[in-house]
Amino acid sequence: MRLFSLLLMMQSLAIYVQAGNPLWEISPGISMASHGTSFKRAVSIWPSDDPRDNAGLLTSVGLQPLDDNFDGPYMHLSDKRDVGNLNPVVNVAHELGHAWGLWHEHQAREWWGQSGIDEFWGGTLKGDKFMTADYHPERLKDYETALEKVAEAEGLKSTDELTQEQINMFIRSQNTVRDYGFTGLEWMPLRDSGMQADKRFDEDSLMLYPSGAGGKGEVIFDADGNLVEDKRLAILTYPDGKHMPIKKVPSGQDKDRLVMIYGTNYRGVSRLHNDKGSKLKGFMKKMRSMSLRAGDTENDSCEE
Repeated sequence: MRLFSLLLMMQSLAIYVQAGNPLWEISPGISMASHGTSFKRAVSIWPSDDPRDNAGLLTSVGLQPLDDNFDGPYMHLSDKRDVGNLNPVVNVAHELGHAWGLWHEHQAREWWGQSGIDEFWGGTLKGDKFMTADYHPERLKDYETALEKVAEAEGLKSTDELTQEQINMFIRSQNTVRDYGFTGLEWMPLRDSGMQADKRFDEDSLMLYPSGAGGKGEVIFDADGNLVEDKRLAILTYPDGKHMPIKKVPSGQDKDRLVMIYGTNYRGVSRLHNDKGSKLKGFMKKMRSMSLRAGDTENDSCEE
């Protein structure tokens, strides 16, 4: 990839992050900086021109690392328009929600119910907002590829030899879906794992996927970039057949959850990065020593 296009990609991703952040505006005086936050690791934007790399978005939910060897947090962004909510800025805002501690609204077990009593989804599902019969993982773009991996692992010659029981075990097991890298992991009901659902289901949540996210099918835009038609197949619908629509902004309930997590009375301390009390001082000193500058910098001066 040429340097020019690489720089453009880095700039565009940074712009989307900056544009996605204001969508979460809560109210004056409320900071979303966490109490006791400390600088643990550098954050970097790593551009890629690999179409497989740039096909989707992924962010680790904002949890405290268990130890110094914890791999993350991470954020995988994309400037593609034909994914998620069909708007890069809104998609980034969704990812920021994850980074700040929000899970997918549609993956809370409380909202799911079983369509068959003999189904096993890691435990009984007793909800009524979504039913398992309305979940169609076979419509996800990477479904066939994932099945090929399953067949290979089972020592079979093709996916045609897989039994329905084997397929069911694959699509209903959180661990198995994760092991095979299948995007159904972003849709299926999850084990609790620290997830705390709100008391009321939020159909307007930005953390609720539109029904076609990740689905097979074309998205058509006109010459000006306006959406003409979304032909993506629905992965999940409500029991009455209604689709979950594309979102443009976080809901009031999304913002309320962030206020609950971080509180409203935190005030950050403004400080220069090279100040003795700044936790960034060592990092900035290291970066400065690595920079290529002309002249004598021994006394922090540059004479060209």
